Amino acid sequence: MTEHSCTLPQFKPDNASETTTTQALLTPPPEEQEQPLDQTQDHYHDHDQDGEDPPAAHPQPDTTILIEDVKTYLSTLFFRQTLRLNFIVSTVLDFLHAHPVIATLLLAQLLCSCVPIGLFVAGAVIVASLAVALYSCVAVLVLAPVVIGTSVLGFCVWGWGWVAFVVGKWVLGWLVDGERGFNLDGDLEVEEDRD
Repeated sequence: MTEHSCTLPQFKPDNASETTTTQALLTPPPEEQEQPLDQTQDHYHDHDQDGEDPPAAHPQPDTTILIEDVKTYLSTLFFRQTLRLNFIVSTVLDFLHAHPVIATLLLAQLLCSCVPIGLFVAGAVIVASLAVALYSCVAVLVLAPVVIGTSVLGFCVWGWGWVAFVVGKWVLGWLVDGERGFNLDGDLEVEEDRD
């Protein structure tokens, strides 16, 4: 059985040394290289001395950077998964080529077992879907009247609260005014004018 590596193959010319190849791979092209920080500061400093504002930097919008980050992450993720899948497939194929009797036995078992297992899974999914639909219908039949009843009850409690507040305010006003000019008998006490 052969060993497979999960790392990328390293391609380099036959006449190149190890350090120059690594250096060339790690060095970005000149258009992607950033200016050193001190050169950028001197450039803006010269503009400040002339009385001009520094030129507006044209940073990339945040959405562009975010999209590039997502694309890089997804391509790296899919690339790793592809490498892992290639490794697994090549290992399985090596095993199947090395042991053809076991390979044919596993293939026959897989072909014969797929039909009943597939029918069982399909039946289980259908029955589960029907059970969820039936349970949802029963839940709506029970829940709808309960929600309507509690809504009516809440409306009644709210209405009775306002009625009690208005009647209580009226009764309290009547009692307070009664101390000024009413008896509990309901007779009006008239204050006599003093001349």
